Amino acid sequence: MSGVVLAVLAASGEGLAKPMTPIPRVEATGGLVFQSQGGGTPNTVTAYLFAPLSQGERGQVLFLDVAANMNLGGALGPGSDVSAGFSTRLGYRWLSGDQRWMYGFSAGVDTRQAFNDYAFQAGVGAEALSRNVELRFNGYIPFSNQADQYQTGYSNASLRNNQLIIDGWNRYVVSLGGVNLEAGIPVARWKKDSLWLYASYYYLNGNYVNASSGVRGRGELRIGNQLALGATISYDSIFKTQATGYLRYGAKPLAGSATDAVDAAERNFLALRGLPMQRETSLRLVSAQQDLPDSVATNPGNFDASWVVRCSGTTTNTGTAQVSCVNPSLDALLAAAGPGDVLLVGGGASSDLGG
Repeated sequence: MSGVVLAVLAASGEGLAKPMTPIPRVEATGGLVFQSQGGGTPNTVTAYLFAPLSQGERGQVLFLDVAANMNLGGALGPGSDVSAGFSTRLGYRWLSGDQRWMYGFSAGVDTRQAFNDYAFQAGVGAEALSRNVELRFNGYIPFSNQADQYQTGYSNASLRNNQLIIDGWNRYVVSLGGVNLEAGIPVARWKKDSLWLYASYYYLNGNYVNASSGVRGRGELRIGNQLALGATISYDSIFKTQATGYLRYGAKPLAGSATDAVDAAERNFLALRGLPMQRETSLRLVSAQQDLPDSVATNPGNFDASWVVRCSGTTTNTGTAQVSCVNPSLDALLAAAGPGDVLLVGGGASSDLGG
């Protein structure tokens, strides 16, 4: 494999064209991305807009990158498998002095419906791109509605010291934050098209979820600078093995056409200045459970106050709990009871309350 990589780099290096003078300006562009369901993400149709805000003579560009998502299927929200979301990035790209590398960074906000409400995360990204190597970093930080509760329950109720003890649990739709590091190279080029392969390491973490590292492979066929077809396969301990596919189509990102003096690799490299940052535009969500074992049940009319449960008789199916039915008779139970107490009456110290 290393020999193939070196051969590709050498062949590409021999054909490096001289930088274009002047460097073509970036145009405002738009397009569509179709992404199949993956780990924590639904099937998504994304419409994006890339808008340059200012440009410099040496290829610098300050830009706004906006994506609107329609999420189809795989939704964790109530009642519908269709929901909307959006993603924004404000970014800056520039060329190195010899124009062999392009650097960029961006920051913005993403949102998607969790269950009852929308969840939000901050996103940051950086990239170092050349004609033969692409390096990308993306980080995601949930900051609003990271855990949206959708279910609660309990099991194994028992009595202990005049209190009701339960094994409770809450279930949430959780936003996963983390980082992704990716490196890619072209393994083939022909005419205006190319095939790129990428390898990634990523890390995921969230409330009530065991953190996990993962690896991902990605292949992308670029047909000119307007159409890309891609597929990914990944593995981590949260979502296990996941395979996805995507298609991206957009308008030409450069103003004017490149001259014949510039080869396709050069032209496509410069066109990257006018394409969206490669990132996750939809939050990764997962269902997670918070276990609350050995909890003291609270009065639903006043959640700050625990129930006082007094009983006469005995109980069954109480596990390791110590049952405090200290009242030998109904009269003694009534005499000990206070306002707001819950009374379990067995009729006597030896009567079985049946759990």
